[in-house]
Amino acid sequence: MANFIDIHVHPTLKPYGKSYYVDNNHGKQHNSFDLYSEACVWHKDQVSLISEAEENTAGFAIYTQADFTTLRKGQLKVVVASLYPMEKGFFKTKQDLPKEARSFIGNCITAFGKSRINAVLSDQFNYWEDVKSEYGFLQLLDNQIPSGGASRYKLISSFQEVDFSQDYIYVLLSVEGSHLFCEGNDTRDENSWKNLDQNVAHMKNPVTWPHTPVFLTFAHHFYNGLCSHAESLPSALQTFLDQSDGLEKPVDGNNYITAHGYHLIDLLYSTENGKRILIDIKHMAKATRKEFYAYHASKYSAIPVIYSHGGVRGSHPYYDKEINVDDEDIDYICKSGGLIGMEMDQRIMGYNGTTDKFLHWLKNIFHSHNKLDIQWAEPFWNSVIYIAEHCYKNKISESDPWKFVCLGTDYDGIINPLNRYRTADTLPMLREVLINYLNDYWSQSNPTIPNLTGGPADQVIDKIMYHNAFLFLTSHF
Repeated sequence: MANFIDIHVHPTLKPYGKSYYVDNNHGKQHNSFDLYSEACVWHKDQVSLISEAEENTAGFAIYTQADFTTLRKGQLKVVVASLYPMEKGFFKTKQDLPKEARSFIGNCITAFGKSRINAVLSDQFNYWEDVKSEYGFLQLLDNQIPSGGASRYKLISSFQEVDFSQDYIYVLLSVEGSHLFCEGNDTRDENSWKNLDQNVAHMKNPVTWPHTPVFLTFAHHFYNGLCSHAESLPSALQTFLDQSDGLEKPVDGNNYITAHGYHLIDLLYSTENGKRILIDIKHMAKATRKEFYAYHASKYSAIPVIYSHGGVRGSHPYYDKEINVDDEDIDYICKSGGLIGMEMDQRIMGYNGTTDKFLHWLKNIFHSHNKLDIQWAEPFWNSVIYIAEHCYKNKISESDPWKFVCLGTDYDGIINPLNRYRTADTLPMLREVLINYLNDYWSQSNPTIPNLTGGPADQVIDKIMYHNAFLFLTSHF
């Protein structure tokens, strides 16, 4: 049995939200230690036809995709669990809606529960305290078997702690969004950044934060006071939510990274204040990435750059938005010795627009499961082969052009997953289909990447499913 590695997944996001729930009438509270509670990270939702229809209509999944029960069934041996202090921008709608309406919209989008959303809406909400609280939530069941369960996960502070002979899911940390260091909820408030140095040191200190994150996703959906971000929300959500502040434009004179942003880069990369934390460029605007590359090349060229989850930018069949990587990005990331994680989101992976999507759905009703498995893996394969061919043609790595690609599924990260791969337990099926895609590719006359370059098809796909991430984490964590 293969042991997969996913460098970007959110197993805590939904259960942490549900842990806020208290039934004042009956004195009930969700129990994080009970497998049957929605607040338990091992709790698995059943994906019904109704929930699938809701997802297809709304463009996001309300069921759990990456609870630890599902991760285990999906043969995930190592995951990088992404913590995420919820951005208030999700509940600042364009229309002047009452608080109850904003809470309802947020609840539909995220399935977090109204108690959690009301906490985020509070004027007292503090990003820095929230990320520490979510980390503490994940620690509750560290090396513990939940009531009604039979398995454990183990938080680790070094990849050398991974033992593939042991029956654990090993968990490393990342955090999505540098707004996490903001002490408050207004990233434009200078006073909220006064303890930036101390907070970074706190996260790097093994006494105060025992499991230092592998990397930090520098930007996210809304302006964080540090850099310009890329458009990231589906068109349906853009009807309600406003990403325009700091979106794909200069944020500090002509710069796309602020003075605080540059200072944070230095703090993260430094080893004088603790273990180095790598930087993930996902969600940066394109111009922000270019500015970051110039700074990285001048001071930190020996440190690898990560793009933890996403797809390729370009015309059909790709998603042509700044949030995805283009040729310049692929060049810089791969030449730095970094990694590009493949996301399981339909839109990001270039699935067709609404009209074509409906027609595809209508035709798919009459297709066999096997044919659907193949069709729904095609967008994922398109990005994989694009990156590999680019690395081969541009001599970044002719002997192994596959070595820069890995899993970064973003399951449970408010995504609309590829329909036959809705949850993490479908990854073994994805592996088999990708092997078939690669064998078909090599059966063509004169493929760009010659037959068996990097090994037989099953070995190449296993590099993407776990080995590339294994080598990277062994070297850098």
